[in-house]
Formats: sequence, C-alpha cells, structure tokens
Amino acid sequence: MKKVIAILAALALLAGCVALADAAQVGPASDVNMETYGTEDCTVHVAIDASAIEADGDELTYLVYGMDTYTAEAIRGLQAGDGLYINGEQMTVETVEESENGFDVNGGFIGEETEGEGATLVYVEGSTEVLCSTLYDGMLAYTLQGEVTYPFADEVTVTTYKWEEDGDFAGNYDVQTLPAAEVKAYLGTTGVSYDYSNTTLTLKDGKVTEIKVEWAPNV
Repeated sequence: MKKVIAILAALALLAGCVALADAAQVGPASDVNMETYGTEDCTVHVAIDASAIEADGDELTYLVYGMDTYTAEAIRGLQAGDGLYINGEQMTVETVEESENGFDVNGGFIGEETEGEGATLVYVEGSTEVLCSTLYDGMLAYTLQGEVTYPFADEVTVTTYKWEEDGDFAGNYDVQTLPAAEVKAYLGTTGVSYDYSNTTLTLKDGKVTEIKVEWAPNV
C-alpha cells in the first residue's frame, strides 16, 4: 500500500512539473531596435545624468529606453498559471479580461500602492494589435536598451518645464535653441529631472537635434 501511495505521489509531482513546464511565458518586445538606432531619424525616451555632464564638448552620452510592447494575440492567449513579465517583474496570470481599449490581467493595475497585483495593457495609439503596459498616473512601462553617445547638431532645441516658486509645475515650458557648444552647460542649470519617463531625444542625420522634457507628477 505504501508503495502505491509513493508511486501516486511521484506521478502527481511529475504532473505538476509538466504543467509548470507547459505554462506560457510572455514578455515584452521593445519599440526601439538598438541594432539600427542612429541610422534613421527618430525620437526615443532617454535618461540623462545632468550631474555627470561636463560643461564643454560637442557630444552627449545618454541611456536609451524602449517602450514595452505586447501583441493582442499573445495576451488574449494567456491562461491561468501562465507567466507575464510586466515592468521587469513576472506576474502569474489568474484572469484576463478584454475590453475595446485593451486587456486587464488579474483585475488590472489599480494604483501605485497595488503595483504588481494586476496589469492593464492598452492599445498603442493607432493600432489594434500592439499593446503597451500602463502604470500609475498614466505612465507607461519602459526597459533600458543601452547607453550611447552622439554628437550635437549645430543647433539644438531644448524644451523643459517651468517651476513655480513653491515647487509646483508652472503650467508652461521654456524653449531654448542653443548652439552645440552651449547645450551641456544649459542642461545642468534647468533644475529638471531628465528621467526616461518624461524625456525624449530626437536624432536627425545621426546628430542630436532636440531634447524635450515633459512635466510628470512622479518624476
């Protein structure tokens, strides 16, 4: 009898291992291809460490981030027990609900304090197949793709948000068009955070032509 029980237990354990092995694992793709980055004109999300910028020089080193994207087909096919990688962490799927705007996994993303309990994926603007993951305050999930260095164009447009004296967003922006030799020094004086969630950089003909920093409440 004990031998039978042992065999049944072993079979149950084996079945469980097979079930885990068969579970789908869905992770994000990126909207940035680092193999071709810089060969075509583009605008991407970046992070810039203003404190590490030397005032002189005609090139800029920065981190490139790509928006995490998923296909509707992959999300629609998720089953309970499958794995979904969101914002760098794995989530075990319990439920998937589809709407005209996208999908809610495990009840959807509710807020910053409940991050990780669910995920909300919405269609990228203009698409009915590609989805992106939304976080708190409408922010999207991005993943670091790499560090690069590119020269400035002869003139660079830098747009940054303005602060009120009390530290609140002033509601408007400061736009400066600067010669290449003055860009680095200016970036260190604005007082804004060049975070990937709110900063974009434009390359044209392999040179930095524009840096834009949007106001974001959690940056």
